[in-house]
Amino acid sequence: MVATDPPPVARVIAGRYLLGARRGTGVNAAVFDGYDEQLKRQVAVKLVHPEHSANPEFQRSFRRDMQAAANVHHPNVVEVYDWGTDIWKGREVLYVVVERVTGGSLRELLDRGRLLTASQALVVGLDACRGLDAIHRAGLVHADMRPSNLLFGDDRRLRVANVGLGGLLAKVLWARPGELPNERAMYAAPEQATGTGPSTPTDVYALCLSLIESVTGQVPFVGETAVATLANRVGKLMPVSADFGPLASVLERAGRPLASDRYTAAEFGRALVQTAEKMPRPTPVPIVSPDASGQIARPPVDALAPTDPAPDASPNASPNASPNASPNASATPMSPATTPESPASSSVASDDSPGLTPESATQSPDVAMRGRRRPSATIITIALILIASVVGGIVWFNGGAASSVVPDLVGLSEGEARNRVSGNGWDILVTDEASDTFAAGQVIRTQPAGGVTLDERETLQLVVSTGPAPRILPELAGMTLADATAALVGQDLVISQAPDVFDEVVLAGSVVSWTVPAQPALQAGATVTPGTTVQVVLSAGPQPRIVPALEGLTEAEVTAALLVVGLTLVRLPDEFSPTVLAGGAARQDPVAGQTLPRDAPVSVAFSKGPDLVPLPTLAGLDLAGMTAALQQVGFALGTVTGDPATAFAGASAAGVAVVAGQPLPRGTAIDLTFA
Repeated sequence: MVATDPPPVARVIAGRYLLGARRGTGVNAAVFDGYDEQLKRQVAVKLVHPEHSANPEFQRSFRRDMQAAANVHHPNVVEVYDWGTDIWKGREVLYVVVERVTGGSLRELLDRGRLLTASQALVVGLDACRGLDAIHRAGLVHADMRPSNLLFGDDRRLRVANVGLGGLLAKVLWARPGELPNERAMYAAPEQATGTGPSTPTDVYALCLSLIESVTGQVPFVGETAVATLANRVGKLMPVSADFGPLASVLERAGRPLASDRYTAAEFGRALVQTAEKMPRPTPVPIVSPDASGQIARPPVDALAPTDPAPDASPNASPNASPNASPNASATPMSPATTPESPASSSVASDDSPGLTPESATQSPDVAMRGRRRPSATIITIALILIASVVGGIVWFNGGAASSVVPDLVGLSEGEARNRVSGNGWDILVTDEASDTFAAGQVIRTQPAGGVTLDERETLQLVVSTGPAPRILPELAGMTLADATAALVGQDLVISQAPDVFDEVVLAGSVVSWTVPAQPALQAGATVTPGTTVQVVLSAGPQPRIVPALEGLTEAEVTAALLVVGLTLVRLPDEFSPTVLAGGAARQDPVAGQTLPRDAPVSVAFSKGPDLVPLPTLAGLDLAGMTAALQQVGFALGTVTGDPATAFAGASAAGVAVVAGQPLPRGTAIDLTFA
């Protein structure tokens, strides 16, 4: 552009956000550097593709989720400043304005071949868990947790980006699974392969994958296509190398295939805190240096305006021009008072040395004194004697310096203590010190102590209480109630207990979670005043399991049914059953509907089918013989019809004729008929 060319037309959104360079783009949105002309600050502006912006359902979801995202204020979450609708290139678009973070993303770090140590990954993961927990507590699911959305500030603190909008655009992508890019499937949880929508556990799984990639450079289970990637991780435990050290077990749980087995974001963070004690101290994360060329310091119109030289802010500025001074500085005439010929221009000359000329000021002290007559030792001695005599006379005349005894000021307020000693001529020095014994503003002690004599113009130090020293909140998760109580009482804090909750991981009687009711946002490491109440929630152990109905199920079906609810099968010897087919569960103990602890055994006997025995030959026997023959093989005598003294006509069971040798269930009642 030459000087006569007109300035380019500025691209402005919502009448205030000046767009700069495009920083990122995708199928569904574009990201620009931006400058907020109202608040005079750097921002980032995201524009949603007009196709989605024009969709009424997407607009409703956008308004709901962006309002929720704008309400999330956390140091580890990129702040959402503004959102709305505007016209872009003649079409309606949705826009989001967010905090501009200039330290690069974890994705950029990895793309430059820089991997993290396990300790650095722990630090990154802890910041991400804190941000993710805040997002989840706001009722949002991120749904797009991957390295490109983990951003670093210049302070190296990590922020989770794309809150709200990332979840909306993820729904658009997952609505067409066949077109899902593999780079998105790389960070999907196993349950998403079955069509289950994103949830808080899917965010935890994606963060786990990102942390593993940050150390190894590889994402586990990645196939050649999105479908292959998703299929590879269904039902698979997360492969975590022993190189992660103590961090390995934490990542293994965060990446479990069943969503219910994973940490919450808060639990993930607490596990990382506990693991940090066992890890080497991390070096700073090597963030990507920010690209200053992309920043918009002010609107281009201002940049084209002529700039007046800034006036000299200091009337006593040094005449020596700085190497970086403006060219205009050389055009400013030198003040007469600071010309090289003036004594004031010398770095040595001053009002205290009026006899020094500019020439002598540049000489060494020895050279400067040459030619001057030094006073003789006799003169100096006489002068000292005279001074001592004068001082001694003054002291004698005034009767010596006044002195007073320091009173006992301990326990008085600072004001009262000052009043007590105001007439003693002492210099008062006040220092602060925390104290659990003395209230804020009371004197803890004096220096010197009460009873000591102190001359006037000497210093009396008052050590004044600032109140109790703040207490540091310890991490209580996983502790027993006794240990948690000791940790809190030892810091003069008060423990209270909320109702127990079932927990599948934390042992019964140990702390699942804790909070400071008066300040729920406080976490371990924060400070509170003594007497603050900390409420703990203890684990009641795993939730009791309800025994399912198993009768008639095969052994494989019984095993699966018990596994689902967390119970185990104990196989009893098979037994005959008149009602259950062979191979089916004939009897269980305990019966269906009862409750058992997790992993408790359920005993099951499987059926061999009915117990069949052949009907004995009854012809030729009298009634007594027939009865004995039936009972001997396990049958019962039923009804007898006719006169047993007459000829035997036949036998039947339940009204159906039966013959000798016919197999019948043991215990069947056999009816006899005589002619």
